[in-house]
Amino acid sequence: QHWVAVVFALCVGSIYFLPNILLPLWQSPTGFGEYHPLSLEAPTLDEVGAYGGRLREVMDGHFADGDAYLAEYKNRGTLWGSNFLAVVLGVVPFLIGMQDPTPIYVFGDFVFPAVTFLVIYALFFTLTRHRMWSALSAVIFLVFPNFAVYKSFLNPLFYTDVSFLKIFELLERGFSHFLSRLFVPGFSLIFFTLFLLAVVRLFLRDKSSLGSVVLAAAAFGSLFYVYFYYWAFATVFLFFASVLYFLMRDRGRAVSALATLVGGAVLAIPYVVKTLLFKQNQFYTEISQRVGLEVARVFRTSSLDLFVFLAVISAVSWFLGKKRGLNQLGVIFTALFLSVVTVVNLQVITGFNIQSDHWSSRVIVYVTALMLMSTAYWLIDFLLNTF
Repeated sequence: QHWVAVVFALCVGSIYFLPNILLPLWQSPTGFGEYHPLSLEAPTLDEVGAYGGRLREVMDGHFADGDAYLAEYKNRGTLWGSNFLAVVLGVVPFLIGMQDPTPIYVFGDFVFPAVTFLVIYALFFTLTRHRMWSALSAVIFLVFPNFAVYKSFLNPLFYTDVSFLKIFELLERGFSHFLSRLFVPGFSLIFFTLFLLAVVRLFLRDKSSLGSVVLAAAAFGSLFYVYFYYWAFATVFLFFASVLYFLMRDRGRAVSALATLVGGAVLAIPYVVKTLLFKQNQFYTEISQRVGLEVARVFRTSSLDLFVFLAVISAVSWFLGKKRGLNQLGVIFTALFLSVVTVVNLQVITGFNIQSDHWSSRVIVYVTALMLMSTAYWLIDFLLNTF
């Protein structure tokens, strides 16, 4: 029944995989030199130093925690150590004696986008029960999520000289090339979307089962070993969801949200212990200054347009929820909206934020796509059935 999703997933995976085939073919006749996967040879510290370094350590048999990023911290336990993602991707190559990590990058270019697409499709289908809309929404969510560039469609000047090239350039600016990144968001986005899928299914159930709570808690707990921005956002989201359900006197869902929060926190104990031990290291202050702390206690007014946009979507979802019998839609999207406002302004609460641009490119861009496409479906459905 869901063969369309499988076809779309293969196409999405091919989009990110094809450069590994096409670029060498185009490059050879020009004598430009030997082709290397862009994700591996990119001049970024993250892809080569942080990701490639950790992967190389695991492939060499160094599974014990130790920083592979900077030479001065090598073999010292830090939060930059050989983490869960590196072990998962590197253990099989280590066992078979693989020496070159390049095939892992190429493998990730196809598999990670394809698998993530199927998870996102399942998420949209859970919210809309419409196969084709879910497939279309998953494409937008994953491949073309940069909605800010589409404001050009609202500019009358855009239509003065419309051409295929102009539209293609606009789509190119909306395209997300980040999925070719091996760890984040390539592999890690699978875990974040699985968390969203698990909690959405949990909240949509009339009566939560123990199995669904355990599954949601496991998905939440896994985020602590994947990416800071994912587990931090998930924590805030579960908090707001539990508060909203308590205010609505929906005791069952409120308890489910809290149980997910507590269960995930239990799974995160090793991560928390590691963090506390890390803070005792003599070079903790030095490393903390290197991660890009933004020290301030000011509200981020530059994101007001985003907050207003998501607030409108939340309000519409509440209205549609009452009209179409989807009472949980408003709660879930309001919790997501409040979470976005909170994490972007985390510095107001804690006095600092960490590389705040990562909230937008790794979390908010996807949350916005989820809220927009789901609400758009039910709004269209309401209008068609009303008028």
